[in-house]
Formats: sequence, C-alpha cells, structure tokens
Amino acid sequence: MKNLSYTLLLLGLVSLSTLATEAEKNIETPQQVWITLGSDAYKLINQNHRAQFDLSQNNMLNADNSEIALVSMSEDKIDQLSELMHHKFNRCGGFFFHETFEQAQAFASAPAQIETQIMVNYTINNTSGVDALVSELSADNLANTVNTLSSFHNRYYNKQT
Repeated sequence: MKNLSYTLLLLGLVSLSTLATEAEKNIETPQQVWITLGSDAYKLINQNHRAQFDLSQNNMLNADNSEIALVSMSEDKIDQLSELMHHKFNRCGGFFFHETFEQAQAFASAPAQIETQIMVNYTINNTSGVDALVSELSADNLANTVNTLSSFHNRYYNKQT
C-alpha cells in the first residue's frame, strides 16, 4: 500500500512537471509587426517614448524623406501606441497595422501611385446630362434630406448628437 502511494505521488509530480514545461512553451515572445504612421508622430515617439515603443532608426525606412514612416514594433505595444496617438495627436488609431514588411511597403508606396492617377486631364462636357439632373432638384427635398441626416446621432465618442 505504501509503494502504491509513492508511485501515485511520483506519477503526480511527473504530470505536474510535464504541464509546467508545456505552459513555459506556450509563453511566446511578442511578435514584431509593421506599422506605417506619419513622420511627425514617428519623430515625437522616437524622441520622447523610445524606451516604451522601441521605434529605433534600425527599424525605420524613409521617415526623413517622406511624410510616411514605416517601422516595426512589438505587437503587444499596439494598444499603448493607439492611446498615445489619441492623446498626443487627436488621431483615432493614428497608424496602419501590417503583418508583413511587404504589406507595409506596398501601403507606404501607394500614395505616390494615387497622386499620379489623380492627375488625369479631363474635360467637363456632359451639359445635357447635367441639365436633365438639375431639373429634378428640389429645394424642399434638399432641406428635408439635410434635416433628416442632421437628426442622426453622430459617432463622436463623448457626445450624444
């Protein structure tokens, strides 16, 4: 009977040891993720909050020559960064999250592509279409639409309307 007790005790200790080892394996170091944010925010964070966020120059691409900073940071700091951006810059979020460097780089290069696309030469020459639509406009209908829309509650976080 005594041997059975020792055997059960030993078996229990081995089981606990195995569970503790598995728990240690499940504790992971935070993943590094990529974000893009305004270079103004990057400079302030890097100057005043470097220890908290570790947005070091080694992780940085093109912040000095662009309005967009592309940096990597620890994923577990995202909520803190969002709060800082809200309080210091009055920006909701204030940055874009990317899981890979390639996604961040593609996003950072997109504004230049969009600017190029916007600069299209076109002419306004649809007079007949515009005239047909203008004749359907009604001042009462516009006023009613504005009144209806202005009665909706807005989504500002600390206001009811």
